[in-house]
Amino acid sequence: MGDRTEFSPGQIVVVKSDPSVRGAVVDVVPGEGEHRVRVFAGQEIQTYFASQLRAEDQTDDETQLLS
Repeated sequence: MGDRTEFSPGQIVVVKSDPSVRGAVVDVVPGEGEHRVRVFAGQEIQTYFASQLRAEDQTDDETQLLS
């Protein structure tokens, strides 16, 4: 079945198998079996299956900066 998480352009994601690979979603390409997600990472656009990615955890640091 895979990961049913929907991704959207601008969202920050990491590769599940290598969390050091982090990037921004550029586009989501619908597919019959599984969507492919184009991600700007490492100064180039990479394409991954949606099940290979997860949304980056949000930290409270950003909300602490907004008072």
